[in-house]
Amino acid sequence: MLSGMTTGVLWIEGDQIAPVVTVPDVDEVFPVSNVERAEIASLRVMAARLGRQPGASFDLATSLPRYLAGDICMSDELVKTFVRSWLAANVRARQAFADQVKELEGSGHRIVDGGQVGSYDDEGRCSWEVTDWRTGEVLASGHTTMEEQDKTTDALDPGNVWYHRDNMHAFDLVEVDLPEGLPESLHEPLMEWLENRAEAEEIAAWLGEPAEEIEHKMSGLGSVKG
Repeated sequence: MLSGMTTGVLWIEGDQIAPVVTVPDVDEVFPVSNVERAEIASLRVMAARLGRQPGASFDLATSLPRYLAGDICMSDELVKTFVRSWLAANVRARQAFADQVKELEGSGHRIVDGGQVGSYDDEGRCSWEVTDWRTGEVLASGHTTMEEQDKTTDALDPGNVWYHRDNMHAFDLVEVDLPEGLPESLHEPLMEWLENRAEAEEIAAWLGEPAEEIEHKMSGLGSVKG
């Protein structure tokens, strides 16, 4: 056994979390530190208050609005630290994207978007289109093989002016590390919530910051178009 670690399980009865105890031949036996034990206990409480059985999985992404409303007990400051880190990282990513857009367009490039928009048929052809990233104008389209598409776009852009958005370094989604003390298993649902479900107004109310400021920080790369 590792120093400072205890092997055992956490169990719950009502709102009471029992101490870690050794239980042979139980799947949930695992080594935990004191900090980890406290965090896992907090998650057990959250699961119980969501009406789930101890040990059952639950969708944290759909539960976070209830957490923000104060219905669920969890480490406020740790999650707030993560959210603030994500907001700051999103602003940095958007600025990096804006800087690259300025550099590319300043050197004469035209940023384009698009690609395959339909499934392949029996002859290996699919529908595709290339659009202007800023205006949405369709610059080229067809229902061909990929090789034929490349020939078409090469003919329309002999000077290699077009630069596809997928090749821009700021295209990837923002990733931030969890602060020490939050279980790694929370990373994915927290990211999913922030990227797809969170509303600026609820985050602003929770953090005690102006909604306009949070909305600006949450803006995606598309806002760079102006």
